[in-house]
This record gives sequence, C-alpha cells and structure tokens, in this order.
Amino acid sequence: MMKKFLKQLFIFSILPIAVFIVTSIIYADGFIDPFYLRFTTPKQENLIIGSSRAAQGIIPSILKSKLKKDFFNYSFTINHSPYGEVYYKSIEKKLDKNSKNGIYIICVDPFGITSYTSSDGTEVLNTEVILSNMNFVNSKPNFEFILKNSISPWREIFRKSNPKQKVELHQDGWLEVNFQWNQAEYLKKQKTCLEEYYNMHTKKVYSKNRVFNLKKIIELFKKHGDVYLVRLPTSKEMYDLELKFMPNFNQIISGISHEYNVKYFDFSLDYNQYQTTDGNHLYFKSGQKLTQALCDSIAALK
Repeated sequence: MMKKFLKQLFIFSILPIAVFIVTSIIYADGFIDPFYLRFTTPKQENLIIGSSRAAQGIIPSILKSKLKKDFFNYSFTINHSPYGEVYYKSIEKKLDKNSKNGIYIICVDPFGITSYTSSDGTEVLNTEVILSNMNFVNSKPNFEFILKNSISPWREIFRKSNPKQKVELHQDGWLEVNFQWNQAEYLKKQKTCLEEYYNMHTKKVYSKNRVFNLKKIIELFKKHGDVYLVRLPTSKEMYDLELKFMPNFNQIISGISHEYNVKYFDFSLDYNQYQTTDGNHLYFKSGQKLTQALCDSIAALK
C-alpha cells in the first residue's frame, strides 16, 4: 500500500514538471521568448555581437544577401551581454572553431564597457544572469534554458493581447520589433529611456576588465576571419548623453582598432539619417537601412 502511494506521489509530483517542459518546447518559438532560439542553433561561423541595439539593429539576412555568408546575431541586452568574461565564454561556445574566413561584427557603445561598483568602490562583475547560467548554447531543444529561465506559453497570450506590435526572435538571431511608428509615442518612450540610462549609468564606471575582455573577443575572432567594430546610431539626445557620460569613447575604440588592426565603422554622428523606437534602438526600417550601409562599408574593403 505504501509503495503504491509513493509511486502515485512521484507521478503526480513529476507530472507538472513534465507538462511544463513539453508545453514549453512546443510553444518555444520566436514569439515566446527574446533569447531562447539563440541557444538552440548550431555553432556559427559568422557572428554579430553586442547589446539590444545590435540585436534589433543589425539584420543577418541583409548581410547574407550582400556578403554571401550566413550570419548569426548573438547579441542580447546591455544587462545580459556587456563585454566581460561571461560574454566571452559564451561566445567561445557559440563560435565554430573550424571557421577560417568568417566575418565578425562587434557592436560597441559606452555602456558595454562599464560596470557597477559597490559601496567600497569595488567593481561588480559577472552579473549577466542568463549567459552566466547557461552551459549549453547549441542544443535543440535546450532543456537547460527552459528549466533555468522559465519559458512560459502564457507569454503567447500577452503577445496576442498587443496585436499592434510584433516582437519576434528570428532563427538567425535578429530580434524584430515591428510596429507603426508614432511621433507622440516615440517622444514618451525616448524620455523614459533617457531617464533610465541616465539613472543607471551615473552609477557605473569605465571598466578596464570589460575592455580587456573586449580585446580578448577581438583576438579570438581574428584567428577565424575579419573583425569589424561598429558603433550604431541612436537619437541625437542619446548620443549627447553618451558624449557626456564618456567623452573619450571614440578615442578608446579607435585606439583598440589600431592596436588590433581592425576597422572601426562609426555611425553615431548619422543620427539624423535614422529613426529609433525609443532613442536607443533602431526602428526596424532604419535597421534595414543601417545594415545595408554596413554591408556597403564592409564590401568596399574586400
């Protein structure tokens, strides 16, 4: 009798977990989670890395049409993928080490090379939760991600509740945020975004550790192909905030580009040529335009 009870107890305790995992796998498409699919694809020969600016602003399919290579966007967010040891190790796992003629696009901005500090001034590193807890980045389905990061089919319900905005993570890693651009809404989003970045980054400082790991990433990629540093355009207001926050940023990146003999494409002064969704991320149509401009810049060097 006790054995039967324990067996039933085990079944009923494990059943919700099994249902959760199976349901998550079924619903785990590009609409349900903004990161999951990046951990279910194979190792890649040509990579785009950076924060959410790069995730939304650089479109692999456009690069492929022009440069005749399959690209994968392995960018996340400023909180998940600032340059550091965590991101470096994850990139190592995603990179196809057999690649010989790859193209690697490293998107840079002041916020990717800064860190929070504790009350005693000590730098706080390795806070990048998702990347730091993922041992497997090329598994399909990726049970580790599902169990650790709570993919939920309920997100699909919330997505459908806002039919005016499409947010889809494509199989090539591009995060498409597609909606009808509206000036009034834009100004509200930009105000919020600028306040958030100002408040966040007044608490951050330039990080030699993050720059060290950025250089390590460049060295890693250079073993397998050509490396390009890219600074994406934002709104004028965000550019001014960055300039105030780190006025010598371009000198830092230009110095790195000379040190490693890699090209640096700086689009930051082209803010009048591109629309953003919130001052920080390129509107998807401007992402198409920017990616084409980047293609032309790379192709001109070939």
